[in-house]
Amino acid sequence: MGTFPQLAKWLKHADWEKVYSGIEGELPDDWQTPIVALHPKAKLTTQLTGILLAPVVLTLKKSFVKFLQDFDLPPHKTWPIHLVHRDQDIHDYLLFHISDPIDHILIDIEKSSFYAAEGIPFGGKLEGEPVQIKDAEEYKRVKLELKYENSSRSLYSSPAVFDFDRTTYDLIRMTNEPHLGYFVSQKLKDAMEEYGVTGNGWEEF
Repeated sequence: MGTFPQLAKWLKHADWEKVYSGIEGELPDDWQTPIVALHPKAKLTTQLTGILLAPVVLTLKKSFVKFLQDFDLPPHKTWPIHLVHRDQDIHDYLLFHISDPIDHILIDIEKSSFYAAEGIPFGGKLEGEPVQIKDAEEYKRVKLELKYENSSRSLYSSPAVFDFDRTTYDLIRMTNEPHLGYFVSQKLKDAMEEYGVTGNGWEEF
């Protein structure tokens, strides 16, 4: 999402250990948020790109976060972020994080195949070891075990088949790489286009 990284430099770094912990679960209330200097050519769009790990934490205008509250959202948290743009302090944005990814609920276990491998399969399936998964809870458990027992390997699925009828949420977060990030319902997409959201792009999934 977004075409131009709007960050110029860190004036105060985020607590990156906690940011990475937010990939699979909830971020703590008291994590250290960054202070960020935006690029002079950056535009103050609805969503800012390149501030934090966009598949994990979104940087959104406060007014847009308020707009989202009219839709069916899973548990989520927000934190204020201090931005500096052309020597002006900006306090109009929030960091937005959906607490729990739900790919373990959406993935069709019977129609998907699983394996453990090193790397990230952006260019296609990786060479790895087949893993038998019988249900959603085992999928979630094995994924976390690989993450914390051996950080060089992760659980992947190829093919990965998802059933989006299993959720009513209009905005979700998934961590099934390369399907990593935030996904919106058609209802929310249409509303965002009518709202005039800027700084994002669409890819049908």
